[in-house]
Amino acid sequence: MKKALIFALLLLFATFLPSGIPIAKLYLEERLPDEFSVEKVAMDIKGDFPVYPLPNLTEIAEQPFHYIGHGAQAVAFASEDGKWVLKFFLERSMHGKKRFPIPKPTHWIPSHRKKRHERRNRIYQENLFKTMRNYVGAFERFKEKTGLVAMHLAATDDPLPLVHLFDNRQQEHWIDLKRASFVMQKKAVPVKEKLAQLPDMEKGQALRALEEFFAMRAKEGFLDVERNFMIEANYGFIGNTPIQLDAGSIEYMEELKAAPEQEIARMHSLLRNWASGQGY
Repeated sequence: MKKALIFALLLLFATFLPSGIPIAKLYLEERLPDEFSVEKVAMDIKGDFPVYPLPNLTEIAEQPFHYIGHGAQAVAFASEDGKWVLKFFLERSMHGKKRFPIPKPTHWIPSHRKKRHERRNRIYQENLFKTMRNYVGAFERFKEKTGLVAMHLAATDDPLPLVHLFDNRQQEHWIDLKRASFVMQKKAVPVKEKLAQLPDMEKGQALRALEEFFAMRAKEGFLDVERNFMIEANYGFIGNTPIQLDAGSIEYMEELKAAPEQEIARMHSLLRNWASGQGY
């Protein structure tokens, strides 16, 4: 009832005061906070993914994991001891819904609504499986430079433990790892945080290490899927060694190994521009 009243008042405000239209539109289209739930995690996946031997995760899973962030296809939790990151693939997005979604006229036609729902689910699953396949490529060909230590993409009968999670609202959850699609990585320090920890004379060494990382990655045949340069979100350091945090954002391309020079030059240029903008 309260939401309906607010909606009606905003509609009147937008109708009679043209200057109110942008305000009303912003409010109506504002997204609610992101929210995690176990139902959004990819569970019992039956996709045709390789099965890898798993290390003993019992000791690691004895401690709780705390939410650190999410992307379009995965959500990440850090172990309480600060050594591990557990990423669960998402069957549904964590992004919050619009406060008052305004449906299109065709929304009221059941057949159109069903097709839209099916199309949205199909596209999301295609993107999810593509991300998971990118992780497979990284795990098999680029493992040491992604910090990946375990991968479990499809449901198995392995005797895996339950894991205790605290989400972005500090709500508690338990997930059965043998049913979940997940990867385990070593915990890294994000690039910007790492550089802030270093004395000025060592910052240049860290940036050169990143240049070497990008050159080596291209020579190994890996390319940014979206051609983005999200250095603060996608890269970090374990000790003084750079690693790729989001292995789902890189794709293996055999032809790149034969001619990596252009990609190396592109990444080095982006890194230098970013470093210059940060005052390094």
